[in-house]
Amino acid sequence: MASELITWLRSKTLVLGHLPYAVLRAILTRWTAHYCAYRRLLQLYTALITIALKDTTIANERERIMITGEASSQRKARDMVAIIQNPLFWHNIAL
Repeated sequence: MASELITWLRSKTLVLGHLPYAVLRAILTRWTAHYCAYRRLLQLYTALITIALKDTTIANERERIMITGEASSQRKARDMVAIIQNPLFWHNIAL
């Protein structure tokens, strides 16, 4: 789920513009790159939770940052927001 979230975040330039740090990509053959990417994801926790919370409470689509675009894009975004809002996901990454 972490790799899927990282890939999705890296494709969302509007979201990236609201984050304090860059989202790092994990390289398949390098375990240290995975560690650094997941560690950076933990550093982005507060910003991601804040953006996700705003997007789920805003009724106006034009003001949203994550949940935008066509129906299929919005469905994928809602799946990613569910991951971001899942405390068990963050607990597992922190281990």
